Order: sequence, then C-alpha cells, then structure tokens
Amino acid sequence: MPHHILVADDDPHIREVICFALEKAGMKTTG
Repeated sequence: MPHHILVADDDPHIREVICFALEKAGMKTTG
C-alpha cells in the first residue's frame, strides 16, 4: 500500500511540482 501524503503550500505551482515528484516515487498525494 502506498504512503499517503498531504502537501500543503500556498503556491499552487509548488504543490503541483511536489505532488508530481512524490507520485512518480510511488506515493499517493493530496494537495
């Protein structure tokens, strides 16, 4: 089961980049 990570940042672009990188590493993200 993949880890689920909440990504919190006030900059939507930064959230997208972080979520993309974490998802490529096999993790599930919300943010």
